[in-house]
Amino acid sequence: VAFGPEHMETGAVVGGLIEGGVAVGSGLYDATSYGAMSRALDAGWLPVEAFTDAPNTSLFYSGRTGDTFAWQRVRDVAAERGLTEILGNLDLAGMTFSYDPSPMQTQMWEEASLLKARHASGDVYVLLGDDVSPESVWSRIERPALEANPGVAIVTAIDFDGNERVIFSRHR
Repeated sequence: VAFGPEHMETGAVVGGLIEGGVAVGSGLYDATSYGAMSRALDAGWLPVEAFTDAPNTSLFYSGRTGDTFAWQRVRDVAAERGLTEILGNLDLAGMTFSYDPSPMQTQMWEEASLLKARHASGDVYVLLGDDVSPESVWSRIERPALEANPGVAIVTAIDFDGNERVIFSRHR
C-alpha cells in the first residue's frame, strides 16, 4: 500500500484505500479521520504483527545533532543493534509513506508511530539527537504512549555516538 503526496490531499490511496476510506470486507473506514490505521488493524486489513516488534527490539528516533538528523542514522543503528525502526514496520505491513508535510501524511506517520509504541514491549530504544523539538512525534505521541504502555519496562536513549542512558523505567 503506497501513501504518497498524490494520494493524501484527496484521501484516495491505492491497495485497499479508496476515496478517503479503507475498504475492509463490507466496511468502509474513513482514512481522513484520526484512528483510520487502528481501525484497519482491528478489522484485519493491516497485519498487527507488522507493528508488533519482538520484545526488546523496538527503536524510535527523533531530533538532530548539528547538521545530522536522527532519521538519517536510524537504519544503520537498527541494523547494528538488531532493532526494528518504523520503516521496518511499514515494510512488513507493505506500506510506504512519503515525507510530504501534508496534514494527511503527517497524520498517517503519527498513527503508525502510535501503533508501534502501543505494541512495543520490554526494553525499548530511541535514537535521540541533541536537539529534539517538543512538537516532534517522539515528544507528543511516542514517548507518552511508551510510558503508558504497561508492557514497556525501560526506554533507553542512544545518542549519535552510541552512548546510552535510561530515560524511563517502570519498576518491576
